[in-house]
Amino acid sequence: MKLSKIYNDLLTEGDKKLLLQLKNQNRSTLPKVRSNKIFFHNPPSVEYYHNVGKEAQPYIGTDAFKKEEVDVKMIIPTQLNVNVHNLKDVKKRGNNTKAELIKDQQFYYILDGHHRIAMEILRGSETVIAKVYTNTPS
Repeated sequence: MKLSKIYNDLLTEGDKKLLLQLKNQNRSTLPKVRSNKIFFHNPPSVEYYHNVGKEAQPYIGTDAFKKEEVDVKMIIPTQLNVNVHNLKDVKKRGNNTKAELIKDQQFYYILDGHHRIAMEILRGSETVIAKVYTNTPS
């Protein structure tokens, strides 16, 4: 069975319309969509993200990350694109994304989970549940 047939069987009509709309708006970047077309903020400079991320790296996968409900308007992606096929793959995740974020001041930067959060934003969710590491000055 073709993979596209499996995807079509799993997707609702609303999901199909949403993904078709994204494809039509982003023909030049297929199969990728620019993050700034989905998220409320543009990705930061690479240097800034690496500086913020270095502090959290040793804690990934530990209990230093606490589950938190996060306003999607406060989330900043750290990659330029999301892949349309990966958006289809995560469509069943729901609000509890299990994404990993770094909180730095009032914003949350994505370490892992761009597609899961993007899908929730596209569905109109105002918040997502994610694992958050808070960046606190020493």
